Amino acid sequence: MKVQQYYIDSEAIRLRPFKYKKNTFTLKIANKDKINKPKQIRALMPNLIHSLDSASLTMLVNIFDTISTNREILNFYSIHDCFAVNCNEVANLFEALKTVYISIYSDDAYLLKFDQGVLNSIITHLGDNAYDPETRLIKVGDRKLQYPNVNDIFTQSIDSRLIKSSNSGLN
Repeated sequence: MKVQQYYIDSEAIRLRPFKYKKNTFTLKIANKDKINKPKQIRALMPNLIHSLDSASLTMLVNIFDTISTNREILNFYSIHDCFAVNCNEVANLFEALKTVYISIYSDDAYLLKFDQGVLNSIITHLGDNAYDPETRLIKVGDRKLQYPNVNDIFTQSIDSRLIKSSNSGLN
């Protein structure tokens, strides 16, 4: 899964085309040379979570389709991250969901790739000299920012066998 966002700055111009009417409309003029940095920052986490939910749903439907007991008619309903299936398929849904979450969230490689993508984006937008990998400092003009080490959050790995053997509460 590749997550990208690119919000450019824009300016709004309100027009009133006829003097005898109160109706107005707004034109947004995009400035493709300037990135809307506050919107980029605000949108990163919601867009990432939305992308992860979308990837989970796509994988869930594919896996559920292969393990479903009723191959003729697939009754699968979803709203965001809520799922519904026929009663006789609930256990299969739980198994498919476990498989999806294990494949996405128990692999440290995803987070490492995301971190590398952030660093690559910094270098692309700020230049090759903007980031020093030895000191982990990002230079933006006169400011220096400490870039966090993603390896510091890997204090404990997730044992996917525990997730796979977890009880779904269907007993």
